[in-house]
Amino acid sequence: MEQSTDAVDSTCLDLCISLLDYDIRGDLFESVTIGFLAVLSIDSGKGVLKDACHYTPYLSGLSRLHRC
Repeated sequence: MEQSTDAVDSTCLDLCISLLDYDIRGDLFESVTIGFLAVLSIDSGKGVLKDACHYTPYLSGLSRLHRC
């Protein structure tokens, strides 16, 4: 179990570093990553922004795409 937790922690750290190192070129509003994160935050059913805990599966997928 501890080994799995370490792997998840390492992956989360890699994601954070990738997001911080992301080079936004050109117009900020044309960035796919910025657009993805903006849309991800909207809860259209409730008309509010989602809590951070709902981002995990989506950010994991984004991290995998970023590595390719």
